[in-house]
Amino acid sequence: MKDNRNLPLDERLKSITLEENQGGDLQIKDYIYYFLLGGLFPGLLLIWGWY
Repeated sequence: MKDNRNLPLDERLKSITLEENQGGDLQIKDYIYYFLLGGLFPGLLLIWGWY
């Protein structure tokens, strides 16, 4: 008898291996957001905290 408890897991694993479900490539605006949120904004907060 087949164990049906893992059926949703099997379906999820199959769906995440499909290329169309893995997201697209990053665009230049994504890199700009990453730089602003991860580099510039925390740096400004550090400078603001010193004064």
